[in-house]
Amino acid sequence: MIKVHKYYSTNQSPRPIDRVLARLSGVKRSGSGWIARCPSHNDQRPSLSVNVDQAGNVLLYCHAGCRTEDVVRALGLSMSDLYAEKPQRRPERKIVATYDYVDENGALIFQVVRYEPKSFAQRRPDGKGGWLYNLDGVQRVLYRLPDVLKAKERGETIFITEGEKDTESLRALGLTATTNPHGANKWRDEYSETLRGAHVVIIPDKDEPGRRHAEQIAKSLYGKAASVKIAELPGAGKDVSDWLAAGYTREDLESLVAEAPEFEPEEPEPAPVSDFEVCDDSVDTDLANAERLAALHKGRALHVPAWGWLTWDGKRWVRDETGEISRLAIETVKSIYREASRCDDPQKRKKLADWARRSESRQRIEAMIALAGPLLAARPDQFDRDPYLLNVLNGTLDLRTMRIREHRPEDFITKIAPVEFDPAAKAPLWEAFLERIFAGNRELIEFIQRAVGYALTGDTKEQCLFILWGTGANGKSTFVTTIQSVLGDYALQTPTETLLAKRHDAIPNDVARLKGARFVSAIESSEGRRINEALVKQLTGGDRICARYLHREFFEFTPECKLFIATNHKPVIHGTDYAIWRRIRLVPFTVTIPEHEQDKELPRKLLAEAPGILNWCLEGCLAWQRQGLGVPEAVRIATEQYRADMDTLAQFIADCCILDPNAKATAKELYEAYVDWCKENGEEPLSQRAFGRSLSERGLTPARFGRSRTRGWLGIGLAAEPPLPPADGADTSAENVRNADLNAKTSQARTFADANLGVFSGNFPYIGKKPENCVRICPQNEDFADGKRPADVFAPSVRGVEAAGGADDSDDDEIPF
Repeated sequence: MIKVHKYYSTNQSPRPIDRVLARLSGVKRSGSGWIARCPSHNDQRPSLSVNVDQAGNVLLYCHAGCRTEDVVRALGLSMSDLYAEKPQRRPERKIVATYDYVDENGALIFQVVRYEPKSFAQRRPDGKGGWLYNLDGVQRVLYRLPDVLKAKERGETIFITEGEKDTESLRALGLTATTNPHGANKWRDEYSETLRGAHVVIIPDKDEPGRRHAEQIAKSLYGKAASVKIAELPGAGKDVSDWLAAGYTREDLESLVAEAPEFEPEEPEPAPVSDFEVCDDSVDTDLANAERLAALHKGRALHVPAWGWLTWDGKRWVRDETGEISRLAIETVKSIYREASRCDDPQKRKKLADWARRSESRQRIEAMIALAGPLLAARPDQFDRDPYLLNVLNGTLDLRTMRIREHRPEDFITKIAPVEFDPAAKAPLWEAFLERIFAGNRELIEFIQRAVGYALTGDTKEQCLFILWGTGANGKSTFVTTIQSVLGDYALQTPTETLLAKRHDAIPNDVARLKGARFVSAIESSEGRRINEALVKQLTGGDRICARYLHREFFEFTPECKLFIATNHKPVIHGTDYAIWRRIRLVPFTVTIPEHEQDKELPRKLLAEAPGILNWCLEGCLAWQRQGLGVPEAVRIATEQYRADMDTLAQFIADCCILDPNAKATAKELYEAYVDWCKENGEEPLSQRAFGRSLSERGLTPARFGRSRTRGWLGIGLAAEPPLPPADGADTSAENVRNADLNAKTSQARTFADANLGVFSGNFPYIGKKPENCVRICPQNEDFADGKRPADVFAPSVRGVEAAGGADDSDDDEIPF
């Protein structure tokens, strides 16, 4: 009879090792296995080693030489009893749902698969019609992303659930809903960026992980979304799907959302501020005094090496230009006397009092301040870093939600608008003023409102330069100075020279002043002054720039400014490239206010409406966030005409050149003729390099001529004779000269086209013999299908005359060139 060994477990299915050990005698532990007497021979001393491999199979080895089969047979077992049973194959899971995660254009990125029994997996297309069950290197996006983006654009509420099934339950009610992949506690900051400016309601699952997940999302969205609410569901059920299945309706959910409060993160308890405590005997050193200052006045003073000291005035951080840090240092000295009075040790008390008296010297105070700098250090990029916070007298406004809260040092704001926010304030005089100066053009008024609203923020994504142009007495200066007064520190009037091209680079102190400024204006510019195009691109491009204050270190910052130039003369822009002209918005001020209507007290009267004007700006900010800046027709036409007027090269070609596929000119003679033409016409010539680049942009071909390989151009030549001066007594008015010039060019173009062009197709000329080889000569060197009406090299002159009602002797739709 075989005895059951104590190692055998009878309360579960026997494992192979259990079966073997139960039939052996003399079993003892040996390392990770056992030793026992071999049943296959008369074993007086244990000689059988027993072990288990990773799969659970039993390994037997008799050191006396018995075969494993004999040992197994002696135990009354078979060899199969040594092997673990193969695990039963897991029941095949059934796919019950798939959820597609797509990009903003609807292209599939990855898929979440739901199985029964309930489990989930993520997979992505392998590019061969199959799937890879991982998301390595795959962009994570919100579920139903295109729907989310459309709802945000329309200002609709977006619901966030914990899972795709709940999202689909809400979509069945006609609501926009989304979720993040991977479930609870997997929210990413990039999801919050997607929802920036949106109205969001979070519906958590009704358990502790669900509530924590909702809190995590709300904190991430706070300050980015236009509004955030957490809607806790009443009643039974685990999630919103269960809640709806229990009989609740869309109306119930909407009522719940309406009553839910706006999310506000809990404020951390401020650390108590106490007098400096002496930790060792080193109480009478300059460093100890610096540590005292830093401890006593933390939150009231900061040191930025590139700027100097800043102090907190209760509403913002300000540059210390009045010696406030010295006053704080004097307060610190007085605190040493208080330390002495609390000290029980007479010797230490006397030592502290003596040190307090010596610390009153100028030398000790200056040393204290110098050593405290590193202890209270801050960087320039810590300040004014939230582009959607606007500081006003009675608090800080969040421009995404238009909610106001108390001033906080930890916001690191250095600016303030000297106006109190009053949501009920109106500005009827201001609105009447706008109606007058823009002649009731509502489209233009709403555009300028959005432009100023955009300027309230530190966002520069529109990358614009606003040029407010018109003759005098049209209200543009009053408009600019009023906005400056309302915005206070956020507005800056910079010398026009800052934005104009200079022969020599000066110390960039004027550029350093732009740090943190949002509405930057320049009033008037002399006629013929040229814009510093490179600087304008830098200031409006969203890139970091380097600047410094006089006698200070250089520092880098990202400009937040929106540039407004109010001028009677359009500044000169030589560049013809898209990079500069896409930034220009020329706002025409076409109304001249008669002298009898001019009110010298108007600026003062408008300032009385400052809270209402601030509300007008805030409404523009919300409108800009909802619909963007846009370009009204008046601005588009004025900007196009401005660009045409600035294209001096096209005017030179029209006056002095012929365009012919067989024409050619050396680079030297062409450029010299251009420079002479510029001198005669009071224009500043392009550099030779820029001149050549502009010719190439117009589709002309550089070449080399003759054995000397002289540089030159094909397709253009100099006209044989310059234009004749007007005859005595001729009408030389600007309008008549332009009309005569256009008529002459029209005739010249037609004669040239009839004589030299194989094709004159549609509404504009081509050079070439066959339509498929035709190339239009134009600034952009683009190919157009027949029948379209693009601009060509003479279009600036033509458009200018047509806009002024000039003569046109053509009897068809052909455009001369």
